Amino acid sequence: MSYYLETYGDLRSAVSERRANRKIIRQNIDDWAMKCYGLPNFTIISDEFFGLRACPEDVSPTLLLARQLASMNVEEAACRLLAKSMRHKFVLCSFKADSFCSQNHDKRQRVKIPWLSWSKKGNPVVYKEYVAKLPMEKLEGVALDQITTAKDLNLAEYHRQLGRQVFGNEAIVFDVSREHERNLRQATRRPGSCFAIDETGYARKMTTEDALVSSQIVRLRPPASWYYPLYLTWFLDGTLVLLETYENPAGGVPEAKKLFVRTMDYVSSQTGYFPLILRIPPLTDDLLFCNTHLLAAGAWAELCEALPCPNETDVINDLAYGFARKVIEYRGG
Repeated sequence: MSYYLETYGDLRSAVSERRANRKIIRQNIDDWAMKCYGLPNFTIISDEFFGLRACPEDVSPTLLLARQLASMNVEEAACRLLAKSMRHKFVLCSFKADSFCSQNHDKRQRVKIPWLSWSKKGNPVVYKEYVAKLPMEKLEGVALDQITTAKDLNLAEYHRQLGRQVFGNEAIVFDVSREHERNLRQATRRPGSCFAIDETGYARKMTTEDALVSSQIVRLRPPASWYYPLYLTWFLDGTLVLLETYENPAGGVPEAKKLFVRTMDYVSSQTGYFPLILRIPPLTDDLLFCNTHLLAAGAWAELCEALPCPNETDVINDLAYGFARKVIEYRGG
């Protein structure tokens, strides 16, 4: 079976149905979160975190892309264009407390940025800029926002500034790290262990109870198997729709799809509904390019001009791929 909404028409129908059953869905989520996690009023707390939940009468969802860091790469720009073409809001969720891993090609290219430009002859030119102060082998296990760049900004802020330069006030970002930690601290049914980040920025595995009382620990990160079901419930009532794909063998996270399938089935069995997910292209290397021409004043506004609204039968993955090509091929006015 497919866990994705494939067409624009699928999205419109699913959102309409979910908004009609919003009260029931939210009650199911709250009952489950209390029973399995000891977290009361989970949907209300999630609403407060985002601060942008649509009113029940509003059937226009917000499209959400979740990545370790917000920036200006091809994938993020393409997803923003996709949302604009549908006349939907867009938000990016970062995960700054996640640890660096050189085997993950997304994280790897956040410290070694692949800059794309176009020559006067119309040929693509890609060069890589290493932005961290320490060599890559010394970054293993360090929280992403504790990696210092050559400009003395942490890696998360470095990329955030690039995003602001391109997208301006549209660069709305929510860091889910603190929400996951808040849930961990407030839950009465916690995981046996978690990842604890100390003052040096390194994350290490500890028993949750020891980490909660340690004076040397400044932040906590629950394991994915614990927070992932909670995270996916954000996409049940039609207010938020996730942009994602787990069909990515080159991503360096072979267990991700297994966790995705297992958790989707689990959330459905507990709440009666599957999370709403729009399938987008897998995160290949070209989608991680940062097009230097986007840094020019007015570039983003030019890309956003006259975006056609999709037809009911248009496949979301194809639309996203088309917008990615548009971003890659942009050479300035």
